[in-house]
Amino acid sequence: MDVVDTGEAALGLLIPPPKDFDIVVLDVMLPGKSGFDVVSEMRKAGQFVPTLILTARGHSVDVLQGFAAGADDYLTKPFDLTILIARIQGCCAGVNGWRGRNAVTFFSSATSRFTSNCSSCAYAGRCFRSP
Repeated sequence: MDVVDTGEAALGLLIPPPKDFDIVVLDVMLPGKSGFDVVSEMRKAGQFVPTLILTARGHSVDVLQGFAAGADDYLTKPFDLTILIARIQGCCAGVNGWRGRNAVTFFSSATSRFTSNCSSCAYAGRCFRSP
């Protein structure tokens, strides 16, 4: 799993795609380019890895902007970990070999890290905090 903390760093991982990611979990409020900009630029460049936006911005206009930019799903903070896992599985359900696999097996709020058994994931954001 690759973790970055700016929009530019996320784009550096994703365009051109140096490796195949199973999913991108993307925060909107990144330093530099926003998550909306990142997903939009990914799509324009032909990068169609499943992308879940995970953010504190939950107003209808924000959610609609995320989908308009090209996100596959949108989840607002705070969130229940089981819902995040289900959303990741849902985003990846159409990807070859994904049906039935668990993308995320553990999340530690103390370290703001996922332990993942997916072959390759990307997270662009600052950190997760438990409510």
